[in-house]
Amino acid sequence: MEDWKKESERQAALIAQAKEDLEKFQASLLLAGFKTKRYHELINGYYSWYRNDAACPWYLFETDVGLIKIGWRKRVINVDWSSTEVKWNRPIDQDISYGETYFHAWGYDKLLEYLKLLYPVLKK
Repeated sequence: MEDWKKESERQAALIAQAKEDLEKFQASLLLAGFKTKRYHELINGYYSWYRNDAACPWYLFETDVGLIKIGWRKRVINVDWSSTEVKWNRPIDQDISYGETYFHAWGYDKLLEYLKLLYPVLKK
């Protein structure tokens, strides 16, 4: 197979994966109670320093409780609400990294679980 065709197929797969990720992020926010007004696509905040195509994008969601940034960071989903003034340093799970304005989720099930815990905190 020609190199250009392989590259074209790789790019198409990345675009399809990004679309699927966006749909799952939107569904997770909705199921957790967030009301999303719109979103903005961002350069991946983890991969962008060493990959030209920036792998999969991150998204900045405008919600009823402020801006929430969500995106894949290697094997975990990064969730960041640092643009709000809310600090929440509650250990959600011992298996994840977290801070006052972010946490990592090991997949979509955990993302939904943690967003359900976060929403009431941001809603206050």
